[in-house]
Amino acid sequence: MFFPGDDGAGSNDDEEAPDATPGTVQYARSNYPGMFGAEHMAHDHGGGGDGVEPSEGDGTFVANTGLDKGIYFRHFTDGLSKTIAIGERDSRMGGSLWIGMAEGKSAAMSRVVGVGEHLFNSADPHFEDFYSQHPGGMNVVFADGHVAFLSNSIGETTFQALATRSGGEPVSSDY
Repeated sequence: MFFPGDDGAGSNDDEEAPDATPGTVQYARSNYPGMFGAEHMAHDHGGGGDGVEPSEGDGTFVANTGLDKGIYFRHFTDGLSKTIAIGERDSRMGGSLWIGMAEGKSAAMSRVVGVGEHLFNSADPHFEDFYSQHPGGMNVVFADGHVAFLSNSIGETTFQALATRSGGEPVSSDY
């Protein structure tokens, strides 16, 4: 479940258990993270570093910081059919955790969600990027439920526009 075949990753091992139990812990992994938005998350939350806070993502999956918050269909002003909800990530840069975050680890939320700041399948990969082993592109699920294959030749501006739910960016059909 949640795997597009063998991506050669094995398991997600962690040398330290979150509850300080000695030994290696194995976390359930997934190859399908949700889309956080077009900008990466700050690594120093609340410290004024670069990136946005986990609750400020402009994509489909962001941190819910209170009972009065949430993302609803009405927030997708770009349209559900023009907003990526889920993308692929093989395990080149560590994969994704299905169970949630590895407590106390840097960029922990990036293990659950991906970011559309950089093009997928980049020659200069970042931990929070999307990756696919498919030749020529990557499969994504849009917020309306349809699945599409995005070509590696997609423009960066188009990919970033598809990563946001309400950015108002025009989306060309070059994907």
